[in-house]
Amino acid sequence: MFRVKNKWLVLLGALLAQISIGSIYSWSLFNAPIAEAYGLDIDQVVTTFLIAIFFFAFATLISGPLNIKKGPKVTALIGALLYAGGVFLSAFAKTPFMFYITYGMISGLGVGFVYVVPLATLIKWFPNKKGTFTGISVGTFAAGSIIFKQVISYFLGTGPYTPESLRVTFISLSVIYLIMGGIGAMLIDTPETDAKAKTIKEGDYRPRNMVKTRNFAILFVAFLLTTMPGILTIGLAKDIAVDMVGLDVATAANIVAWVAVFNASGRMLSGMAADKIGAHNVIKITTVISVLALAMFTFLDLNYFTFIVAILGVVAGYGSFLAIFPSLVNKLFGESFYAANYGIVYQGYGLAALVGPVVLKLTTEMTQAFMISMIIALFGVITIFMVTSQPKYKETLATTRKQRA
Repeated sequence: MFRVKNKWLVLLGALLAQISIGSIYSWSLFNAPIAEAYGLDIDQVVTTFLIAIFFFAFATLISGPLNIKKGPKVTALIGALLYAGGVFLSAFAKTPFMFYITYGMISGLGVGFVYVVPLATLIKWFPNKKGTFTGISVGTFAAGSIIFKQVISYFLGTGPYTPESLRVTFISLSVIYLIMGGIGAMLIDTPETDAKAKTIKEGDYRPRNMVKTRNFAILFVAFLLTTMPGILTIGLAKDIAVDMVGLDVATAANIVAWVAVFNASGRMLSGMAADKIGAHNVIKITTVISVLALAMFTFLDLNYFTFIVAILGVVAGYGSFLAIFPSLVNKLFGESFYAANYGIVYQGYGLAALVGPVVLKLTTEMTQAFMISMIIALFGVITIFMVTSQPKYKETLATTRKQRA
């Protein structure tokens, strides 16, 4: 397979791939049309997204080691084919179970295969700006939902929604995703110096060694605790604006759009900040901001201004965690096995996506859910402050061969 030696072309490929899979967060646009077209309960349709997020997180356990063994092109291309293929098959789904398989499982797996590749690749091309470019990568992923909300809305139209109109939409989108993801995958490559390396850098941990460390346990729990409130709050942003603040639906929708913009830009800015003051310090600051914002939701009688401050505080923290944790994993456990190591730590985020709905079911009012989220985030603050400097671990090719024997 041909090599790409220009780091800016690699960056372009990474961004194309991330934008295409970022469209997964636009699934909410399909909820009402699918329910109308097939006469389904909308809650059954919503479940498709939760399943997709679960398989997205799960797939990183596979794609991380595959990226190390087969390289970024192969891994990203598999992901692009899975994602586009799942969307294409969704055109012929008629029942909730079929959507769970096509979009939920197949497309979700595709996202997970692609997602780790730009993160693991860009830090090799821009070693002195790791925070900045991991922030750009995950920020572009978030921006994908903003871009494709317009594209999907164009294809769906205003209704009435029928199986035929949905079929055209899914097929059209699958072609777009395949082209973007395919081109992106072909442009992603590692530096020649990395491809020729024959030794493992000192301080780089294999996954089997990483999971034995104290810092791994702390990071895994911290990822779960710090991202769960953000997942819950962002998912309920429109309902909060209408039910708790009393805003009209149109104003609430505009706020949700701005939330998406701040989510994407916040990831990029926090990545840049990590290069200036350190990833660990950025996470500490934004975790405290998240706790204070959740306290506003819990204890204040929200008006328009306080709601904006609170929701943006949560979004700032959430976006920051997704931008900074990749950089922190790289700093603590090294670059050689980064894709596999981050895939394991990322399961904390996957669990967070499942915990949010459980919190909602256990509560009868939104303020109760926010109080629980605030307590969870507070524990997140505590765990983040427990991260310490990682002792160096030296692994040589001789060590590797011995472990494989």
